[in-house]
Amino acid sequence: AYGLPLSVLAMQLADVVLQQALPCVFVSVTYRLIDPRHGLDQRLGAFLLVAQAVAFAGASLGYLIACLSPDSEFATVVAPLFVFPMILLGGLYANVGAIPVCARWINKVNPINYGFQAVSLAQWRDYGEIDGFPPVFATGKDVLAFFSLSQRSFESNLYRLLAVGLSLRTLVFVAVALTAGRRGLLEVVTEAQATENPLVS
Repeated sequence: AYGLPLSVLAMQLADVVLQQALPCVFVSVTYRLIDPRHGLDQRLGAFLLVAQAVAFAGASLGYLIACLSPDSEFATVVAPLFVFPMILLGGLYANVGAIPVCARWINKVNPINYGFQAVSLAQWRDYGEIDGFPPVFATGKDVLAFFSLSQRSFESNLYRLLAVGLSLRTLVFVAVALTAGRRGLLEVVTEAQATENPLVS
């Protein structure tokens, strides 16, 4: 039998191809609908990079929840309690600047927030003048200011997103070490694969 670190690492490496391929497929299909003016250029590359980083962090969160849960049904019930606040406060539905101060700490560890800010910066930072009737925003920088997204750079948000994902992966090793003796390593690893990415599901 293999040791704990190798077993967990093998589980994560076996899933990494699918975890990175699906965001590429989704983004390549939807990107032309989101930003048809610029087409397939560097913004698509940034969009793909962020989608893969969010998928990585989402899978890490799924692994962690599954490893800490007594069974897969419990993990399925608990996962939305972590994911819904991230979705609601990540900038997709509420302006980041309008989030109550008592809830802003969530965005410090929220991969959706970092992904949304990184994609927004990549799309709007150098957009220039916006054509439209009536003109709601004059330039891309006006869009960023409206959503309170101009404080950090694209690279900074991407690094923070990767840091969240890597931190969660590290906690997965700790969680497996804590629960493997109680339930058995094979059971823990199997449930972690079953509850892989709550941000996607």
